[in-house]
Formats: sequence, structure tokens, C-alpha cells
Amino acid sequence: MRSRRLTFLFLAFYFVFLGGSAYYTLLLPLRIFHHVFVSILMMYWLISRIRDEGLPRTPLDPAIFAAFGVWGITAITSIDPRMSFEMLWFVLLHVFLFYVLVDFFQRGRHRLVMETTFILSALVVIITTLELASWYFGLGIIPGTEVGWFNIKPIPPEMLRVSLAMNISTLLAGFVAPLIVIAFAWGITSKRKDYRRVLLGLSLSLLIVLVLTFSRGGLMSFGTSAAVFGGLQIVRRQSFPRWLIGVGLALGLGLFGIVFAMSTTRSSGDAGRLDMYQSAIEMWIDHPITGVGPGVYGRALRQYRTPEQARDKLASAHNAPLNTVAETGLFGVVVSIWLGILLVNAWRNTWKRQPWHGQKIRLEATIAAFIGMCVHSMVDVFTVTPVVLVLLLLVAYSITGQRSSLDIRPPGRKTPAWIGLIIVLCYAGFLLQADRAQLAYQASLNGIDPLKNAQRAESIDPYLNLYDLQIAYLENTIESYQSALILEPTWDVGWMNLAALYEAQGDLSAAYDAVQTAVNIMPLRGYQLHLARLAESGELADETTIIAWYINGMRYSTEALNRLPLAAFWIETPLRRAALESYLETLPVDLAYRVRTAHGYPTSRPTVPTSAADYWVEGETATTPQDAIVAFTEAIRLDDNNGDYYASRARAYIAAGNIQTARRDLTLARLYGTRFEYPNAIEAIITDDPRSREALIRQALPGRVIPAEFAAVLYGGRPATFDLLPAVRPIGPGKDALQPWFNLAQEYRRAGNEAEAARILQAIQDYAPDQDLDDFGSTN
Repeated sequence: MRSRRLTFLFLAFYFVFLGGSAYYTLLLPLRIFHHVFVSILMMYWLISRIRDEGLPRTPLDPAIFAAFGVWGITAITSIDPRMSFEMLWFVLLHVFLFYVLVDFFQRGRHRLVMETTFILSALVVIITTLELASWYFGLGIIPGTEVGWFNIKPIPPEMLRVSLAMNISTLLAGFVAPLIVIAFAWGITSKRKDYRRVLLGLSLSLLIVLVLTFSRGGLMSFGTSAAVFGGLQIVRRQSFPRWLIGVGLALGLGLFGIVFAMSTTRSSGDAGRLDMYQSAIEMWIDHPITGVGPGVYGRALRQYRTPEQARDKLASAHNAPLNTVAETGLFGVVVSIWLGILLVNAWRNTWKRQPWHGQKIRLEATIAAFIGMCVHSMVDVFTVTPVVLVLLLLVAYSITGQRSSLDIRPPGRKTPAWIGLIIVLCYAGFLLQADRAQLAYQASLNGIDPLKNAQRAESIDPYLNLYDLQIAYLENTIESYQSALILEPTWDVGWMNLAALYEAQGDLSAAYDAVQTAVNIMPLRGYQLHLARLAESGELADETTIIAWYINGMRYSTEALNRLPLAAFWIETPLRRAALESYLETLPVDLAYRVRTAHGYPTSRPTVPTSAADYWVEGETATTPQDAIVAFTEAIRLDDNNGDYYASRARAYIAAGNIQTARRDLTLARLYGTRFEYPNAIEAIITDDPRSREALIRQALPGRVIPAEFAAVLYGGRPATFDLLPAVRPIGPGKDALQPWFNLAQEYRRAGNEAEAARILQAIQDYAPDQDLDDFGSTN
């Protein structure tokens, strides 16, 4: 009995925190293990059911079996059948887990299931507590928390948005929100005082975790479930303690206030959400019966979305009904409604059968939490196993209730178990081939015979377009990119790299057209910069349009990459100068000062400084370090969340010889985050240890991010390293920002280490292809 409990607890932990988590997509070994382990687990359980009584019988069986038919049909008619069938494996897994839970409940093992649920919930609370402690005290338990707020500023400017337990705050909210009411209901109905205290404490702790996720959907879920649960108590008892009603109203108003406050700061996100909804409806109009296919909403979205709202990371409609109608069409809607009707009837019948009022309360909490999750699903779609497991738990308990091992179980069915076993065996073979292909692809990414392994992956799994794209990326020819873009016409990086190849051949018109296609696909990535550059070189557009495109490129670089237009590139032609001067007029005083100084434009000191930006400029133009410190301090007083100001004051303290205070300001700069100052480069100046100094210089600039959402959404979370070719990358941060790297290369060269010097110089060229190394002086 004890071994069975430990096994169940281990499996639950595995599905919630390992195999069912984001690590599945991040770690290929775990992905392969998950496929093998779960396939064996499903086969073992189905064979044991066949030898026993068959698949547990439930009131939902007719709709579930019909759903399998719908999923099969819609996958066949999908716009990407290969990925639809792969995504359906997760659906198969979740159906399997549902029947396992039903089997446990029918055999009277509800206590084991619920205790395991509460243990996992408590573990989420513990992990979140560690996350908060690491962030606040600088424990370094999680990356980026080596420096904490406690010793620097005991009251942080804003609270951490917790996410560690589920990797993403929205998923964490989806997991804990329904369990708050469940833990509360089990607590108030527990006959043991110690259990009651623990469960009520767990409920409160989960509520705190939920609030710290700052998830509007999660708060809506909890608010709905709490209201439904309270309403059911009032209806059933026809009386309710007045103080509890008052607390409920106060809590509801508080949650409404939080949700409203959060809503006022997310208008851009809401606009994107509306675009997703509209796109889902358009997909259904174009594919009314079977939809675009299970799991491929994200692929279809690239053809339907409003370009100005384009976000590559979106894989669902963030609305379960619309996502269902978009992916499975009318068939999916009918089956979903049927399933909902069967569930409500089954819950009502189960509720009537419960002999004890405590069991009725628990069932009421279960359906209330389920309704809360349904409300949450109107703004988010959860397909990951941890959150789906909570939903499956609620459904399984709603249709079985609390039974004992002596209760008569409904007779099982062996035919569905046989069919399920055949499906699992087929998927095991399919996943074996898919994993073999991905192993070869991963070897290609790791630099092991890249082209050969990419071709091998394509030969093993020829219907996954990712491998064709990898081949094109490695071959780097016009012909290979043209072939790849026929398969994936919305691959914006492919179009940009094709443009670079056309430009290298001197075909500026073809390059311009390729960039224009990329801009149409993804206008928010600053590609207009290269439209302007090509149009200026080939006289392909009027001057006003070219200047506007250059300004767009500068705006993207400033806002998305935290790079001001400081590079020499921006003053190399009259049109770029015109664009720069026009853009300068839109910048705040402090940012405009940085740009003017870099390019030798006249600057002026504020006559009567009033804003934080004014005082920062006064600090930069001060004649003594002490005057600069006074001005920067006033800038910080007026805007104490600006990390750049702390870094600037650190420079002044260094000039004044106050190294200890400078280090404190650099710590604050890192905590607040900087945009246009580089704390590591500044600290390297005052670091004597050669190794520490070199480490700081190597990390002087923020890393260059290669977007990976395109491949992750279209190919089931698989990684990709499709980088832009140097000719079409963003413009660099300017000579001064890159100077520490160049100086380090020179040190290696003087030490006789030409290889390392060459690697650093290549890193400069990769980071800023526009940067001429001759601008730094001698490279000898």
C-alpha cells in the first residue's frame, strides 16, 4: 500500500513538474524519455485494464469517443496534418490520465488522489516562497537573483511577478486558482481539526500565490469559483452567516479592483487579444466544418493576423471556445456542447447520491472550480499537462464523487481499451521516428556535421518543414531559400536572408521586394530600416518614404533593442542625417543629449532644470565630479526607478574616488535594469582582479537575442537558431559601447593570442555588422 502511494505521488510530481512542464520542450533528453516512459505507462495500464474489467465506464464516454473521431478527421483535413497528429498525442495522454483518475475514484482511492493534489499544491507554495526569497534577499537560487533588494532597498519599487513553479505566471495562475476553493472546501468539511487548519492555510497560501502572479484570468477564475461556491451554499442551505457574505463581497470588490487596475495597463495586449479572436472567427469562416486542424492555430494565425498586432509567440486564440471552433470547426463545437451537457447531468446525479452534506459541499466546490476554469479559458487556453490535470481531476471527481472500495463499480469496456492500446502503439512508432529525426537535427544545431545531420533529419521525418528550413539556412543559397519559402511563405527571417543574398549579387530590386515581403509579415521587427537602405542605394522610393523608414528603424532599435542611434551608420548619408535630426526632435532630453554628443551635434545645458532628464543632462555637463553627483542624485530623486541614472552616478563617484558608493550604485542599476548604460563595463574600470575584469568586459553588452518563437509555435516547441545574415541585422550600439571588447582583443593580441583576439573581433562584427573596425584605431 505504501509503495503504491509513493508511486502515485512520484508520477503526479513527474507530470506536473517535469514531463508535463516547459522542460519537455527545452530538454531533448527529457522529451524523448517522456515519450518512451508515457508510452510504456499507457500500454501497461491499458493491458492491465484489458486483463481486468476493461476501460472504466463513465457518463461522458459517448462524447469522448465521438471526440476521438472528430480529432482524427480534423487532423487529416488539417492545414498541417503532420503537426496536428503530433499535437493530438498530448490529447491522447490527457484522456488516458482522465480514465486513470476515474479508475482511482471508482475504486475508492479518492483520499490518495486528493492528498497528492494538496501535497503538490503545497510544493508550489514552497517553490514560490523560495523564488520570492531569492529575489528579495539575493540568494542566487534562481538565475538573475545574485543581488537582492534587502540590503540595498528594503522596500522594492514593485513586486516580483512569480512564475518559477510553472515557468510562466499565467500557467501558475491557471494551476492554483481552482485549487484555492478545493482546498478551502476540503478544509471546512474535514473532521480532523489539524487537517482543517492545514487545508485552510494551504487555501490562503495559494490565494497569495495567485495574487502574486498578477494574472487577470487567474483572478477571474478564483472570483467566479468563489462566487459560484458561495451561491450554491446559499441556495442549498437557504441561510448563510452574514459575516461570510460581507467577507465575500469585500473580497469580490477587491478582486474586481485588482483586475480593473491591471486592465488599464494592458491596452496593447488587449488589442492583440481582439485580433486573435477575430482571426479565429475568420479561420472558422474559411474552414467551417473541420477547422484548420488540432494544434495548428498558431500556424494559421500568421496568415490571418493584423500585421501591426503580429506576435510570433502566439500559439492559441487565448479563448477556448474560439480556439475550438478555429481548430476543429463545427464538429468540435457540437462535441464540446455534448460533453458539457453530459458533465452537468453527471454532476447533478452524483451530487444527489452523496449521503453526507460534507460530500455535497466538496462536489459543489468541484463544479465551482470547474466553472472558474471555464471562465479563465475565455482569456487563456491551457493545453499543458499540469493545468489540464487539475481540470481532469475536477471532471473525474464531479462524475464519481466520493466512493468506498466496497461500492459497486460500473462494468468496464474492453473494446475501447483495445482500441486505445492500438492507438498508443501506433503513436509509439510515430514518436520513435520523430525523436530520431530530432536527435539528428539537434546534432546539426550543435555544429556536428550540420548540413549532413539536417539532411538526415529531413529524410527520417520528411513532412516536418523545420528540417527543410534548417537545410536552406545552412546551404545559404538563393535557390535553397526559395525552395524553403515555398514550404513556409511566412518565414520572415528566410525572406530577410534571401534579400541579403540578392543584395550580395547586386540585385537590389529583388532584395527590396524580399524585405518588403518580410515587412508585410512582421512589421514590428524593424525591417523597414533595410527597406530604406536598399531604396536609398537603388533609388527605389522617394526621399520622404526613405526617411520615414529610417526613423522606424531607429525607433525599433531604441524601444526594442535599447540601442540609441549612436553608430556612425546614421550620419553616413544625407537622408540618414535628415532622419536622425527628425528623430532627435521626438526623444526625451537625456536621450537626445546622448545622440547629439555621439555625433558631434551642438548640445546645451538646461537653464533651469525641472525634470529628471534635465538634471541628468546637468550631471553629464558638470565640470566637477561633486557637481555631477549632486545633479544625478536629484535626477534619481525625481525618477528613482531609472537604472541608467544610478549607473551614471556611479561613473561620477568613480571620478570622485568613492569606489564603494559607486559599486552600490552599480548594484542598484542592475536591480532596476539599464537601457543605455552598461554597468559591467563601468565596474570593469574599478576591478583589479584580471579574471573578474575580463568576465565583466565579456558581459559588458546585453546578449544578442535570436528570435525562436517562429519554430517553437509551428513545430511543437522545437528549438531553432535562424539568425539574420549580417547585412540585414539591426544597426549596432555605436563605437563607444563596443570599445571595451575591442580593447580586450588588443590585450590578447599583445599577449600573442591571435586566435582569441580574432574571436573577439568577430564577436564585434556579429553584434554590429555596420561597425568598421578601423574606427577603433590600429588592429595590430
